[in-house]
Amino acid sequence: MGRSRERLRQKMFYSVLAAVYEASPISLPERLVEEVVRRLRGRRRVLDVGCATGYLTRRLARHCSEVVGVDVNARMIRASRARTSRENVRFLRADAHDLPLPDGYFDGVVLSEVLQHLNLRVAAREVTRVTARGARAVIVLPNPASRVARAATRLIHLLTGNNEWVSCELVAAAFGREWRVSEFEEHGDRVMLVLDRVGGEPVGGEGGG
Repeated sequence: MGRSRERLRQKMFYSVLAAVYEASPISLPERLVEEVVRRLRGRRRVLDVGCATGYLTRRLARHCSEVVGVDVNARMIRASRARTSRENVRFLRADAHDLPLPDGYFDGVVLSEVLQHLNLRVAAREVTRVTARGARAVIVLPNPASRVARAATRLIHLLTGNNEWVSCELVAAAFGREWRVSEFEEHGDRVMLVLDRVGGEPVGGEGGG
């Protein structure tokens, strides 16, 4: 019963957020969007996990051959689809713990402020399953050194019950030996971590390894 109530709280919170997400402080600042896109530019197939209203998915689609955005919230996905007409973009309602996508399909993936809402090890395992050798993962997390980020994390946790601190060390450990840390940067209230999957040749993207 408690878990059902928590899922309902999360559904209500993110459904309301869908209408204002891109104009809210929760969305990524333009400078950080540019940094994420730069790391994945030129990749053939990129996955945006927890795409929200698809603003980052749309930006990536300008520079990548194919981009798929996934989010568990139906209203987020409807908003995403309504905001793009690009033929190289598609949006799927899907759980990040069980992605309805083929093994080894993607050579790039972005996880922007979503890992703190997930079972980290299960999500990392799914990302590894759907990516190819040489893939790149760009991960954005709240900055633990930021008071604003800490306050926002506590507030969202109170509202949804599923927002926890996830450190870059925990992320690197969850992704394991199949990935190596290429970059780490602080961007105000966020941090950006870049992981490259070992084996295979890197494809496109600037910065790092």
